[in-house]
Amino acid sequence: MLLGRDAMGEDARDALFRDNWRIRRNGRLVHAEATHIDGSDLSRDNPALLAGARAFATIIHFGPDLARRLEQVRALLPEGATAAASVSGERLVIRAMANSGLALRRTIVPILGALARAGTLPRLWHL
Repeated sequence: MLLGRDAMGEDARDALFRDNWRIRRNGRLVHAEATHIDGSDLSRDNPALLAGARAFATIIHFGPDLARRLEQVRALLPEGATAAASVSGERLVIRAMANSGLALRRTIVPILGALARAGTLPRLWHL
């Protein structure tokens, strides 16, 4: 998610973003989350929330051998990146945020590539 386009100097302060995820496997709820971000300083600048970041992503991976995948993902996280990965139940959750879409992309593309079954991402995703 990008909160404003860098090239246009946008900051998306007069915005409201709501997102609700419900992921089910075989009819059983395995992940639920709700996001609500508005243009207020509390939402955008609070260190416990976006801390001023203008781009953020959540990646959820289901599959075997999550402990090994967690180590693999953590090794790919760039030093200094605002990102984290954890395993909870049967899912690997990666969250990242950055000051720009390009910085976020540089963090998540290697992770998505490592988690992809094909071992690579579509050409569109390459930097």
